[in-house]
Amino acid sequence: MNDPEFIEAYKKALKFLTYKSRTSQEIYSKLSYKGYSVNIIQEVIENLKEKKYLNEEDFAENWIEIYKKKFGRIRIEALLLQKGIPLELIQEKLKLYLLEEELELAFNLAKIARKNKNFKKMFYFLKNRGFPKEIIFKVINKLYNYERAFSQSFS
Repeated sequence: MNDPEFIEAYKKALKFLTYKSRTSQEIYSKLSYKGYSVNIIQEVIENLKEKKYLNEEDFAENWIEIYKKKFGRIRIEALLLQKGIPLELIQEKLKLYLLEEELELAFNLAKIARKNKNFKKMFYFLKNRGFPKEIIFKVINKLYNYERAFSQSFS
């Protein structure tokens, strides 16, 4: 397309993408904020998708890979929804996030957070990190049994 507004918007979108990968929603918001028309924005986004500069599946996979080291699936899902990734795609990609990985991360975080041995605070700490209640209860139970066994070995 030779429309000067399209070319200008396309260049701005490419510049925005050079910093890090983005979602269609982020590109749309940025170009909309800059004052471009909806039609131009949609054309830019379609063009970027055709050229594989925008790929929501890759974005979701990469995001999950990075953030599964810090957060549980609930928090990751919420963050991706905020980025404009469709729920179905998020759930499909989260299937690759193994329950054992999530349980291990929650246990390791709980060990760090157990300084005051307040299980209620630990519960909310893990909940805010996006872990499901089932995992939190397993972790707290495991940690409680782990500490009890450790303290009994010195009695």
